[in-house]
Amino acid sequence: MAKEYTLHSLKIGTTTHIPVNQSSIDPGIQALVEGAGSSIDSTVVGLVAAQPVCNFTTPALGTALAACGVAGVSAGDDDIVLYFVKLVSGASYSASADCVSLTIKSGHCTLQRINGDKDSAATAEYQVFITYDGTNAPIVLSAADTAPTVTALAELYTLYCVTSTTSAPVTTQFPVDNAVVDNGIEEFHERTASGPYPTMAAIKMWKPRATWSTPAVKVALDVCGIDNLSCTNTIVYFGKLDTGGTFASGANHVSCTLSDPLVAFRGLDARHPEPATVNFEAFGVYDDTNDPLTEPLIIAVDAELPAASALAELFTCGPAIFDGATSFETKSISLDTGLNVIHEGDSGDHRPDIAAVTRRDPRLTIDVQDIGQLPVMGQTDAGALLYLRKVDEDGTRVAVAAEEHIKITLTAAMSHTGSTSGSFGGDPASQTITLIPIKDGANDVVKIETTKAIA
Repeated sequence: MAKEYTLHSLKIGTTTHIPVNQSSIDPGIQALVEGAGSSIDSTVVGLVAAQPVCNFTTPALGTALAACGVAGVSAGDDDIVLYFVKLVSGASYSASADCVSLTIKSGHCTLQRINGDKDSAATAEYQVFITYDGTNAPIVLSAADTAPTVTALAELYTLYCVTSTTSAPVTTQFPVDNAVVDNGIEEFHERTASGPYPTMAAIKMWKPRATWSTPAVKVALDVCGIDNLSCTNTIVYFGKLDTGGTFASGANHVSCTLSDPLVAFRGLDARHPEPATVNFEAFGVYDDTNDPLTEPLIIAVDAELPAASALAELFTCGPAIFDGATSFETKSISLDTGLNVIHEGDSGDHRPDIAAVTRRDPRLTIDVQDIGQLPVMGQTDAGALLYLRKVDEDGTRVAVAAEEHIKITLTAAMSHTGSTSGSFGGDPASQTITLIPIKDGANDVVKIETTKAIA
């Protein structure tokens, strides 16, 4: 009879169990296979190297962050054990000593990222860089363990908001749809020729950053537009949920604070008739000058949530006009600001001490159904205007003459068509147009205004 198992839990040390909803261990085997001219087949095979790693994901943010922290925890201090429990037909989990366990005796466990969106439970992703301790195999397998007694999942978090504070100080709260806090860990995981297993694991570089999207287009662009924003901090909040309720009261939430970040405006997306969104990325920097010194990312599990700033605006895609004459009714508008950001440290330190834009190469893409208005191979335009149309709360759309819409101006650009497509019996034929703006010496390469009429 086939034996079937399911993921059960993960233990750190003797007492800390982390509820996990996904996990894997990859031994990272690299085999050396060789033959010689006397045979067409390989005749010798051996293990030359291994790069074993373990990944796990958990919704128990508070438990995981308390046990593993931000910069990681050593598996040499506490074994990390992953359990798979045997399934019993007609019941559920086996109570016998036939559970499979995979024990990591040595290694470095680091937070990789925290993911959240407005509809789902936030999750934390960890990775363990497994090493050889000189005695035990890097991964010890047992098929005769008993599933441990663990506390059931008793905590859930979800994305709440993002705030950025300037030196003024002025704090802006972004109502967000989704956000990711990426710990930006690059790891040493090294071995030498004397053995197949890594014997050293440590943080090589720590370059934390956060990305998020918001439908509060005007709120966001009034603070951080095409020229980006320098802040004293950006904080991503994950709110703890009360069982059967909404957000818990008090100081029991998760905050992820990026220190002295560059907040980069990455672009916007609008698709008829859905809400437009704008996208941002913040890069945390180590302050090695001022007192007190601040790490590039600080995570707390006992934070209070700020008062919520409710979403009070929506925009969707509007028309586009080239050279003041050729008008397009759009199906979508997309702007990629094309930023190249350096996020680096120096002198052997593992933390970045600068985040700065070294190049900006924006592109705008629109989808239209007026497919016969542009030369297929492109043209140079004296100017282009693109609009995001504001939604009228409790109504339909704000009047075109009202100065409440978003206007995007390109004073110099080349436009060219992309694919032109259609199908029998399907949607109307459509065409993709790309706009490549350049600096004309006087005007912004891309100018965005948030209180304009459509004209």
